[in-house]
Amino acid sequence: MPSKIVGVHANCERILKKFDLPIPTHPPTFFKPPSPIINPEDNIVYPETSNRVDYEGELAFIMKAEALLAKI
Repeated sequence: MPSKIVGVHANCERILKKFDLPIPTHPPTFFKPPSPIINPEDNIVYPETSNRVDYEGELAFIMKAEALLAKI
């Protein structure tokens, strides 16, 4: 189980242009708790309060060592 998940938002130029949104110079990042992770064959359980659920593809990779960040 990962200790943290870092996501990147607004990283699809085609979608941003489609909705006439500004293209960021550096895509914003966000943290997500590991609690929503499920196994590949598990069922996705939608909350009863949901009346619309969208799907999207995700790409993930696992870092097994500490990474150093550099300012660019």
